[in-house]
Amino acid sequence: MKRILVPTDFSAPSLEAVRYGVELTSMVEGELFLLHVIEGEPTRCHAVGELPASLPYALDLTVIRVGPQPPQKVICHDLCEEAAWRLAALWPVGVSERFHTLVTVGRAADEIVRVAKETSVDLIVIGAGTRRGLRRLLRRPVAAKVGHKTHIPVIT
Repeated sequence: MKRILVPTDFSAPSLEAVRYGVELTSMVEGELFLLHVIEGEPTRCHAVGELPASLPYALDLTVIRVGPQPPQKVICHDLCEEAAWRLAALWPVGVSERFHTLVTVGRAADEIVRVAKETSVDLIVIGAGTRRGLRRLLRRPVAAKVGHKTHIPVIT
């Protein structure tokens, strides 16, 4: 086992999996692929300086704003860039070319399986989050979905 994939969502269990993956990669002198999957839109834009286009129904529309209005400014936040920065911050000191970071957009389990196949990894190390009660019954954790969709060994 020389090629290891560690997907992370930056939660405590996934950061523990990253730590374990780094240690395992160092022991076998292999390659580590650190992956973050962004589910949904990778860019978030916010308008600053004016009221939003859709006002909440509870807002009193009889209020008249007096004075000059500040110009509207749109601020866009690139989640891919932020994730790449956060992944780079997880690397140990003196990182070598054996460590790689990847950021993708899509459904987490599907993207983990796709990246695992494309990078020909031998092992997937994934942190298992804890769900309790009804949420556990209704939704399978990502680790379980990945384990069902691939023949690559998965350590949780």
